Amino acid sequence: GWHGPNASVSLGEDTCAEAAKKEALEAEAAEKATAAHDTLLAAVSAEPLEVEVGAAADALAAAESAGVALEAQDSARAKLDAAKAAQQRRDEARDAMGAAVAQPLLLLEVEGATAAAEHAAAAGVGMAEVAWAREKIEEAREAQGRRDAAQAALQAAVAPAALQVDVAAAEALVAPAEAAGVPE
Repeated sequence: GWHGPNASVSLGEDTCAEAAKKEALEAEAAEKATAAHDTLLAAVSAEPLEVEVGAAADALAAAESAGVALEAQDSARAKLDAAKAAQQRRDEARDAMGAAVAQPLLLLEVEGATAAAEHAAAAGVGMAEVAWAREKIEEAREAQGRRDAAQAALQAAVAPAALQVDVAAAEALVAPAEAAGVPE
């Protein structure tokens, strides 16, 4: 098997071509990893309540398959987890506030609803939503105050001994008491 003087030259050319191809693939892989890294950083760079969780999860999966450095993946995963947790807390606080103010005004538990609105604001629920809830709580506070005042006035009018009751005054207080939600 002597192949002549050109055998080693063609073998050398093949090796060079393979090396060049390998180098090109490595460069492409490095470019993909860099792009995936940049996309991942951008996906988790926002404040936790602003992170697009789905997009960030997709960017993390792409970073894993592109071979992005593990430290970068771990850092991004921690930011993604923090974003998910913050968004879940915000959503739960929004739901609790909504449930607290969903009651009829005279049945709304003012202190609990106020606490739920404060918690929602602290958890990042939008200011407009919290302001709406606070307005509803204030309406409930006022309606309950009117009811309580009307009930007290009615009780004061009928409290004296039977012969001392001012029947006309008591009857005049019945309609406003009923209108304010005083039970009969």
